[in-house]
Amino acid sequence: MEGGVSRRQFVATALTAGGGFAIALVTSKFARAATLPDVAWQAASTGDIPEFNPWIVINPDETVVIRIPFPEIGNGISTTLPQIVTEELHCDWSNVRAEFASPNRNAREGDVYGDMVISGNRGVITKHFELQQAGASARERLIAAAALRWNVSPRECSAESSRVVHEATGRSASYGALATEAANIQLDTEPRIKSPDEYIFLGRSLKRLDIPHKVDGSAMFGIDVRLPNMVYAAVANSPVIGGKVLSVDDTPIKGRRGIIKVVSTDNHVAVIADSYWRAKQALNQLNIVWEPGPGRVWNTASVSEKYHGMLDAPHSIVRDEGDAKSVLSEKSDEVVEAVYEVPFLAHAPMEPQNTTVYIQSDRIDIWNGTQSPLNVLRRAAQMAGVSPDNVYVHTGYVGGGYGRRTRGTEIQGAMEVALASGLSQPIKVIWSREEDTRGGYYRPKAVTRFRAVLGQDGMPEALEAQIAAASIRLSFERPLSGYDPFGNELNEGVDWTAIEVINSVPYKIPNHYIGQVVDNIHIPVAYWRTVGASQNAFFMESFIDELAVKAGQDPLAYRRAMTDRPDFLMVMDELEKRSGWGTPLSSEAGYRRARGIAAVQRKHLVDGSVAEITVTDDGEIIVDRVVTVIDFSHPFNPSITEAQVQGSVCWSLSAMFYGDITLKNGVVQEGNFDTYPVLRMAKAPRIEVYRIRSDYFTGENQWGGVGELGGSTAHAAVANALYSATGVRVRRLPLKNIDRAVFAR
Repeated sequence: MEGGVSRRQFVATALTAGGGFAIALVTSKFARAATLPDVAWQAASTGDIPEFNPWIVINPDETVVIRIPFPEIGNGISTTLPQIVTEELHCDWSNVRAEFASPNRNAREGDVYGDMVISGNRGVITKHFELQQAGASARERLIAAAALRWNVSPRECSAESSRVVHEATGRSASYGALATEAANIQLDTEPRIKSPDEYIFLGRSLKRLDIPHKVDGSAMFGIDVRLPNMVYAAVANSPVIGGKVLSVDDTPIKGRRGIIKVVSTDNHVAVIADSYWRAKQALNQLNIVWEPGPGRVWNTASVSEKYHGMLDAPHSIVRDEGDAKSVLSEKSDEVVEAVYEVPFLAHAPMEPQNTTVYIQSDRIDIWNGTQSPLNVLRRAAQMAGVSPDNVYVHTGYVGGGYGRRTRGTEIQGAMEVALASGLSQPIKVIWSREEDTRGGYYRPKAVTRFRAVLGQDGMPEALEAQIAAASIRLSFERPLSGYDPFGNELNEGVDWTAIEVINSVPYKIPNHYIGQVVDNIHIPVAYWRTVGASQNAFFMESFIDELAVKAGQDPLAYRRAMTDRPDFLMVMDELEKRSGWGTPLSSEAGYRRARGIAAVQRKHLVDGSVAEITVTDDGEIIVDRVVTVIDFSHPFNPSITEAQVQGSVCWSLSAMFYGDITLKNGVVQEGNFDTYPVLRMAKAPRIEVYRIRSDYFTGENQWGGVGELGGSTAHAAVANALYSATGVRVRRLPLKNIDRAVFAR
């Protein structure tokens, strides 16, 4: 807010009017918990206290500072990672003060915190061993310091609740009293870290550290930053992505109060003013002439026609087992065929894209919410022609990422504006939600055709999948080859993100062929929550359901009969039990109720969902309940795991019902949530999450990665339930584009 009332004051005032006691109750619940700063870029530690390692500082006042290498994007990483350290450090959780690691230090010290990118389920997977080791090392050094002080063997001492104890004499010392000595001790060998069966602290559903700040409005997101002498820039992109600025006539805003400057780059036009409101209103009054470029030829219908046509184009072979083509040819009169299609989708985070840049003679400071702060730092340094050592990125809480904030486009545009402005004061650059929706990155467009022949037992004797999709790797200018997430080498021309799920089915198919062809139009595509599973799970599991219907078999039993994978079988068993599969659903006159099922493998994890839906006689679709089962070995914080899966289910259903990016003369037509709606709370189903542990995958594959489970299967389960209830097979999303009369009775 730019007026005199901050968001924190607004939230507090609004809630006090209806229940000040509720706020007191909420804050008291966290009184004995660890803490996290409300201003994410504030450090809880200073350089005066010696570190145990880059991750841990223990202050004389007993505060245990634990550094987090990733931004908090709403996935609870700022709670889970300190939990991991605490498990090994044996410190008092109420003494823990988490802080976000410095990207500048990371750049100066050779990536001591790693790449700092939070996307693709990478948080816990990439850092839990390192953080466990950091905690265990600090604990043993504290014990060693106490043993030296008391002239006893470290083996006679133990550590618990931020104290080291010598049981034989009853002596004890606090971590704060020992920290300076302990930080200077070097161990001969690093201690063994705990195995999961030894966990005491991990596995608890601790309250998230970021929630109190988000409840009372004090959490500082990138868009909240306010600095002395700061000005604001409102940005316009070319209406056709990839277009260029030809001319700008600023006559309509000359002399207008508060307007500082109009900046034009190759790709953007920005108005800089003393408030965002004034900048945005002035931007709307400019006369801008754009060169739209080649993208102007595309409309929604022509894009669909292009990708359907690609199904018969020369393609790269993804899988060729047996001789599917011969079987399909020989039994052409028995072929079951279906074509599925999904549109481009926007990420639509709640916080619009924004970055504040302050360029000074000796340093550059950047404030924003990003999924990749180190990437932001390096790109800014490169654009300004300065050393990364002189760039300081202050990462705020992130108001939604989903892959949108991994590419650094916001820093690219903000630096272009700041450098072109020539101003020596902080500039907050903001893209309106409409600009972000119409000029960002998108989930790829995809069309897939399946053809199958069933054997005498109803099981697939041959299955062919032809995939035509936009390519994330092409969009990122990366090669179409390499390796998939399982380490399998891919043939030339294959983009693994476009074959995900379809290429990892657990089903026994003796003659199995997968082909892929990818190509992009002017619409840039990027990782989008659940990546390839967002479309391919809907495609694959809907078609498997079609085969079950063709074979006259129960969909769950059919899937069970098609696999001998123990992890999938355990997921199926748990789904059957938890969902009540096979038991009658109560119904009233005017309503039809049904269940549908879907199960997939994403990377090293398996999840399945059963959806219960109601369809009214006039065709309204209501999702009543989604039961999701995940095969997940080690949930460090079960409540965060559950919330992640629930959020992913809602994400999936939102795309299924409403998600659609359309084009007219190359221009994205959707803008704000009025034209790009998302699932509302009133439409959200009851979501139940259950966990099984098969240990089918071992090693690092047992850890983390739950952020996209549930969302991989919920939409397909709903589509299959919809067929069961109405006899209508949905092969094209979103549902909002289908006349509800199709589902009416």
